[in-house]
Amino acid sequence: MEIVAGFGAALAAALIVPSSIERNHEQTQKDWYNEKIKERISIAPPSIVFPIVWTILYIFMAAAIAIWAVKPEEELRSGVYIATWIMIVLNIIFNKIWTVLFFSFRDKQWSIGAAFADALLIFLTALVIVILFHVSSESNAWVFVLWYPYVLWSFFAFVLTTTIFEGRAELQLGERSTEF
Repeated sequence: MEIVAGFGAALAAALIVPSSIERNHEQTQKDWYNEKIKERISIAPPSIVFPIVWTILYIFMAAAIAIWAVKPEEELRSGVYIATWIMIVLNIIFNKIWTVLFFSFRDKQWSIGAAFADALLIFLTALVIVILFHVSSESNAWVFVLWYPYVLWSFFAFVLTTTIFEGRAELQLGERSTEF
């Protein structure tokens, strides 16, 4: 029963909070992405891919966290358990910051560079989480199977953001204003 409640809470948080935040400028983001990025960068997937992939990833991530989080009482206060939660929260924060940097401040020169740095932090925290999952739940392979697609997507997002960052002048990103 604990795993069901944990999965339900993690799934609700993973699906409701991000989707309500990201819906705000969804069509503007799609139009800008399709015009500035998709048409000019060969590895950029169509904008329809993102909501599909993120829905699947949020479900997998919530399931991984719910399975991993069920621990005996003595393990709930361990340093590894607490460090893992800190990394999970940081990863979610970095992920939300990336969206704001990349889309909301897209007309600022500094935002693409900041999004590049943030994409690296997302990928690195995702890797650290895998390591911490391994240290704290060696016996449960499902945690890793469910988390690896997110690590791979984070790496792809980092590569895509790096490509955009390197080609920002040719893509004419941040051309309207360089002020903070």
